[in-house]
Amino acid sequence: MVGKILATALKVFEIFVKLVAAGILIILLLVVADYGYCRYMLFTAVESDELLTFYSGKVYLKDSKELFTGNAYSTLCGGECGLFVGCPSIHSLIHYQDGIKKGVAYYPPSQRADDYFIFGIFETEPLKIIH
Repeated sequence: MVGKILATALKVFEIFVKLVAAGILIILLLVVADYGYCRYMLFTAVESDELLTFYSGKVYLKDSKELFTGNAYSTLCGGECGLFVGCPSIHSLIHYQDGIKKGVAYYPPSQRADDYFIFGIFETEPLKIIH
């Protein structure tokens, strides 16, 4: 009788461990997918604080007279965020054409200078403005 109870308890415990392991795996997969989505959104963008210069209302490549065309993002930490921290602290993602904002730009919904947004599958959408 005691042996059957122990065998049943062991089976229940094994099922519990498998469910916990599956839950942890699902959470890890969701985190990786969320981070991957952010990196996908920033794939073609450059860090504006590190690679761009703003002068007379236009955007240039740093140490160059060439007007910038492409996507640029800025973070609250000014390029010092690192690979994993940069995605959760994006202040803006802007498309420039010949040094001028043109196309889609993303900002925090509050539009405050000290606010940020996160490109993520489960995050609130940032404010989207078309210039």
